[in-house]
Formats: sequence, C-alpha cells, structure tokens
Amino acid sequence: MAAMLTGVAIYVSQPLLRARSESLFVDDFEETPLQPLLVRKDSIYSAISELEFDYTTGKLSIDDYNDLREKYAMQAAEVLKEIDEFEAGGNSDHGRKRKTACPDCGFNILKEDRFCQSCGTEIT
Repeated sequence: MAAMLTGVAIYVSQPLLRARSESLFVDDFEETPLQPLLVRKDSIYSAISELEFDYTTGKLSIDDYNDLREKYAMQAAEVLKEIDEFEAGGNSDHGRKRKTACPDCGFNILKEDRFCQSCGTEIT
C-alpha cells in the first residue's frame, strides 16, 4: 500500500518538478540597448546613497564628500541625458532605434516593425 502511494505521489509530482526545472534554464531575457544605461544609473545611485551614509556616519570629511558627490552627480546627469535621448529616439552611439506611430491606432512602434503590436496592421 505504501509503495503504491509513493508511486502515485511521484507520478503526480513529475509535471510540477519538470516544469520548475525547465523554467530555471529558459532565458527569456533579451538585452536592449537601454539596459546597460539603466544598470549604470542604478550603480551611480547606489554609490550616491552609500556616500550619503558614509558622510552621515562620519567616515568621510566634508571635502571628500563634496568632491565625490560632484563626481557622481555629473555621472548621473550624463547617464540620465543618454537615457532621455534613447527614449526620445535620438541618434547616439548606443545603437538606438527610431520610433514611429501606427497609422491606424497611433501605437508607438519601431520603424523596423512590419506589423503594429497593438492592432496588427501591416506597416509599409
């Protein structure tokens, strides 16, 4: 009886275990040209946060704090400008793509798209 219950439990749990292990290896993530900029922005923000903490706890002098704060602020401004250019579809050195709108529904699409993702209209 116990062997039969164990066999049934293994049989029933196989799809659950198999689906979980397969999903661990599926790489649905596609890196976009924007992602490195977002990662850089996050790392700069983290550095600024750590800088604030170190200054508050007395680990940094006011001169070091001001120098580092200015350096990180300039880096953050540069990255934010690049992100804004990317989102606006501007030309820059990060392989950005131009955006346009679907003639039927107005959905934002890339010029390279052949069909609208919203309404399915073929883009010529």
